[in-house]
Amino acid sequence: MQVTAKSSKAELEAFFNSPEIHQHKLIICDIGRRLWEREYVDGNGGNIAIRVRDDIVLCTPTLISKGS
Repeated sequence: MQVTAKSSKAELEAFFNSPEIHQHKLIICDIGRRLWEREYVDGNGGNIAIRVRDDIVLCTPTLISKGS
């Protein structure tokens, strides 16, 4: 079964803790760190997102430094 935004809480939690999604999280962190190091963004401004399914997106949290 494909996980969607309408999947059960347990299925979504398992999906967000899967190795596949962990790799996406590492990519987001790497991109944020690079943007911050090059001074393209201030520490807390904006968000970075990756669409992982048609209706599911990973996004950086609000007010968290992109440098960390």
